[in-house]
Amino acid sequence: MKKSNKKTAPAKKAPPAKKAPPAKKTAPAKKAPPAKKAPPAKKTAPAMKAPPAQKPAAKKPTAVKQVAGAKEGKSKPTSAKPPAKSAPAKAAPAKAAPAKAAPAKAAPAKAAPAKSAPAKSAPAKSAPAKSAPAKAAPAKSPPAKAAPAKTKGSARVEASGEPAIVQAARILGPGSGQLLARVRLAAENPHGYVVKYASELRLRGVSAPGPRLGLIALLDGLAVEKRVALVDWKAAAEDVVFELKKLKTPGKVDWGWVSSVDPDELGEVSTERFLQAVAAQLDHGKLALLNLDTGSDQFAVIAIEPSLEKGVLTIMKNAGYAAARIAAKPLVTKAKPVAKRARGGSPLSEWPDCKDDPSNTWRYFIHPERELSRCLRKWPQAFDIMEGPATSTSTRTEKKSFVTAAQCSQAYVEYYEALKQEGWLQFTAQEHAKELRARAK
Repeated sequence: MKKSNKKTAPAKKAPPAKKAPPAKKTAPAKKAPPAKKAPPAKKTAPAMKAPPAQKPAAKKPTAVKQVAGAKEGKSKPTSAKPPAKSAPAKAAPAKAAPAKAAPAKAAPAKAAPAKSAPAKSAPAKSAPAKSAPAKAAPAKSPPAKAAPAKTKGSARVEASGEPAIVQAARILGPGSGQLLARVRLAAENPHGYVVKYASELRLRGVSAPGPRLGLIALLDGLAVEKRVALVDWKAAAEDVVFELKKLKTPGKVDWGWVSSVDPDELGEVSTERFLQAVAAQLDHGKLALLNLDTGSDQFAVIAIEPSLEKGVLTIMKNAGYAAARIAAKPLVTKAKPVAKRARGGSPLSEWPDCKDDPSNTWRYFIHPERELSRCLRKWPQAFDIMEGPATSTSTRTEKKSFVTAAQCSQAYVEYYEALKQEGWLQFTAQEHAKELRARAK
């Protein structure tokens, strides 16, 4: 066989396999959106924004193994597990002092899924939103109280600049300059008042200025002016009436009602209760009864017009002394009972003639208003007059003597007629004795 001169073409080398394109880098996880702002608390400073959630730390993508004989030179990436969802970031409630702010809720940060191998990200912890301390609303202050009256020394001074106790003296003793000067001295110069009126104050046991000096000066000055009645708290009703009758009052006072009250019942009424009954009677006469001294064992009673009552009580209170109106409360008593007595003797309807009365003749008389009893006894030249109370047998005797029997008879008749004119009643001896016994019961 002939050798061919033709050289065999060398076998073509297989083209090198194309390198697989590098695996596409996975997109980094999207940033979590920042937490939503917490709604501002009412009347508090808005809460600070919560910092955005931290980015999950993504691991470097793993190398994709080349698969031999990959079609069209493409490599198959390994399957990636679904990305783990990051836990929602919890925002701590914002504390606001003093108002409580609603807790700021941060929206959960959702991480976008990575196409590469799962990147385990630590749960993003959002820092608690610190809210600035809310300014507390200013507390409402109570309405301002009226400022107390200014004091000048020991005397309280009104807005007019005059001590309140001096104003009281001006109202209660109108037109009395002496009363005004007296009270003003006690208010502005207490030591000078104590020296000047030492004798009066000694009766009250006062030797130095004290808190009640202004009131003492007012009461003593009104007493001198007969405008106040100082009544002991245990005084009897008749003593109260006696003191009140001496007062100078704006109107007339009728005291006739006192005599219509049973004396026994009136004696059981307390002084305070009787003053209430007096106030009820004065109320009809358009007068108000005030007690200016409620802190001692006496009543300082004054009668004024009702229109002045409110002003006087206010001024006395401003001066630091308690005064009050005496409540009007009439006495509910039974009518004064008519005195019942046993049936007595009957007087003679007509007086007999006495000219011819023989010696040792007796005549018997009783005076109904004077409550007296008399007896006449005639003698030839004299007659005896025996007199005593109509409720007992005790008598005193008076003897009238004359020179002649005619003179005696004439004087006897004249005396007899005088008794008749004076309202005496004549009785027989028996009826006279019965009348005395009846009146004695």
